[in-house]
Amino acid sequence: MEKINGKIIRILTQKENDWGRYILNTDNDEKLVVGVIPNASMGMQITLTGEEQKNVYGTQFVIKNVLYQKEDDCAGLRQFFALRFVKGIGPVLGERIINAFGNEFFNIIENEEKRDMLITIKGITKTKVKTIAKNYEKVIPYKDITLFLNGAGTKDQIMKIYNKYGDSSINKLKKNPYVLIDEIDGFGFAKADKIALSAGMKPDSIERISYAINYIIQQGQLTNGHCYLTVEEIKESLDKLLAPTHNFEDISEIVAENSLKAGYENWIESREKLIKAHNPSQETLDELTNIITVRKDINNSLYEALDYAINNGVIVNDDGRIYTKKMYNVEKETAELIVKLVNSNSTRFVKPEIIESCIKDVEKRKTEELKEKGFFGNFEVTSEQRKAVYTGVMNRISIISGGPGRGKTAISEIIAETFLRSGYRYDKRDVIMVAPTGKAAKRITESTGYEASTIHRLLSKYEDDRPENKLVLVDESSMVDILLAHKLIKCVKDCNIVFVGDVDQIPSVGPGMVLRDLIESGVIPCILLKEGHRNSGSIANNSALINQGLKLDKYTYDNNFHYIPSGSEDIAVNVINKYFAKVSEYGIENVMLAVPMRERGITSVNSLNKRIQQLRTAGADEAVVSNNIYRVGDRVMQTVNNYNFVSLKDNNFKMGVFNGDTGTIVCITKTTNEDDEQDYKVVVKFDDGSIGGYTRATLKELTLAYAITQHKCQGSEAKCVIIAYTYADYMLLNRALFYTAVTRAKKEIYLFAEEKYKYGKLLSAIDIAVSNTQVKHRNTLLKQRIKELNDNV
Repeated sequence: MEKINGKIIRILTQKENDWGRYILNTDNDEKLVVGVIPNASMGMQITLTGEEQKNVYGTQFVIKNVLYQKEDDCAGLRQFFALRFVKGIGPVLGERIINAFGNEFFNIIENEEKRDMLITIKGITKTKVKTIAKNYEKVIPYKDITLFLNGAGTKDQIMKIYNKYGDSSINKLKKNPYVLIDEIDGFGFAKADKIALSAGMKPDSIERISYAINYIIQQGQLTNGHCYLTVEEIKESLDKLLAPTHNFEDISEIVAENSLKAGYENWIESREKLIKAHNPSQETLDELTNIITVRKDINNSLYEALDYAINNGVIVNDDGRIYTKKMYNVEKETAELIVKLVNSNSTRFVKPEIIESCIKDVEKRKTEELKEKGFFGNFEVTSEQRKAVYTGVMNRISIISGGPGRGKTAISEIIAETFLRSGYRYDKRDVIMVAPTGKAAKRITESTGYEASTIHRLLSKYEDDRPENKLVLVDESSMVDILLAHKLIKCVKDCNIVFVGDVDQIPSVGPGMVLRDLIESGVIPCILLKEGHRNSGSIANNSALINQGLKLDKYTYDNNFHYIPSGSEDIAVNVINKYFAKVSEYGIENVMLAVPMRERGITSVNSLNKRIQQLRTAGADEAVVSNNIYRVGDRVMQTVNNYNFVSLKDNNFKMGVFNGDTGTIVCITKTTNEDDEQDYKVVVKFDDGSIGGYTRATLKELTLAYAITQHKCQGSEAKCVIIAYTYADYMLLNRALFYTAVTRAKKEIYLFAEEKYKYGKLLSAIDIAVSNTQVKHRNTLLKQRIKELNDNV
């Protein structure tokens, strides 16, 4: 383990959880350091432990512990220069000015008689002084904001703050820095809280605690899928958020946290035990005493802060369940909308003979399709599938759930055709098919012949004019969270709605368990498909076995389903070799490499993406932004919804690109922006055929996507799916995630897994995953609300 000291001179990337990439000046040498530095800011003096690692991008110091931090009084000025607000002064020249004058620079540049003092700085002439002074006058409105934020904001954020609040910006921020969270993109609680404390807010102030409570509930939605939290759950997070420990020079963060567990009342006893066991310095003990005192004050103010937040309309207390106001209204209104639909008639009267006629037509067409694929015999709709069709066409809202090979696509086709034949006109525009992702929507179009779109695009299309008397079929509905479900149902409440999905897949990334809650409410007409079609194939049949908890020795292995046991030393190489072989066979857009972990391990998304990129596109034109490399030929994925993104498809402009959309970079050109800085134009061809461009500012929305997480693969399909599991993936070895990944394969699947001797026998990491049925509990009341409302109808 190596120890380094230095000053942060550049922040390359910085996430809300304090993970980032930083340039550290250490004894006139610059090091790239990567990891978590709590509340890092420009100019901060810092001591780190860790180790140097080499990868395809060069050498970086990976942080293990932060031993010492001291903020710099000139952090705001340093950021002002680093963001190049003043043309003619960049980070290097700015550092010379800071070393010579510090914050006195502002008095010098604003006083014409003192400006010549700057000539003493290397690189500044009399002519340059005039240029700097002229450029400085243009950006004076941003100076005070930059200094107040003390290094916490980007150039774009600072300009947005001024554009929103004008000359009253500082007064607004001093009064309530937390407004930045909701009103300026990129400001989370950690940044706003740092600003609040530096502006003099007390650590145990009611306002601070109330905003922290709201933030904790929102984090519960984002990270654990909870719609609400209990007071006890809030308490567990509050201490670590508002009065955190860290790694000290003489004790670790874990030891420090354990010493505080017994609480303030028992601190003297805990302190003595800590001294006997670890003999920390007096400075460490004093800081721990301060932390636990602040925690006591925060806990004493908790209920007052809850009342304050409730009275100000920030949160809602529903019998001890604490919601954000928005989430409470969303869950409540969703239940009300669903119950109203359950008790409404179908928008069209459907005759049984029309249903039977449509069933026969689809059976005939599917039989012909099977013959073309070399299968003999007739395609027949089973009694279970027939029941699903009747359920879907006879009710205003219904659910059809089942795994692969259960006939969901054929059922959807029959429902759609029946609906069309039952109207006064036959117009395919009366059937709206949607899915949560672009890939899933594309698959619906290919398999049913109906033009499908993402739910987001549907909502955008009908923003001002809701559809009426149509059929809305929602595929991959297990991916739909409560927020999206609310918007969707509110938009199409005057239509028939059929939710189609696999309830055994992992729940949505966003909050709630909508499909499961709808089914378990027992109120909505629902069919759970259990019978497999006899031509389903080994992938569908094995998926059912996985869902039943059966292990590798029970699966059917053939030309479509493969298992390759591997050791930890060769699994990544085996996976990459197979990936390249299948890309050559099927094309890159038809091969999916899905693994559990994003950041940790030799088969993590980040590790595989870097290795594949180096092998596939080394030497191609590239764009380098914040230490991320993008090259022509790279497979990429959009990571956020961008409704303003413009792309071109079939000579028509298309608005919006959405989280999970994938494509390939086809062109990169270097340009120069208005500040004479290097910029890029990166052109991506998406899998739906549309073409769109990115710049340095928007490239942050992309990530490499040769490999993706198994969470991200939900809603997509590929001809070939490659899955890799190691024992290092233990946190995400569970049946639901494995089942979800396996069911993405249309033609072939390759399972690579590490095997070890466990419990006296050779055991695959896949068998560990199949055995683990634990799915994280989610706090949601949608099921209960639907039941209660329906009982009172």
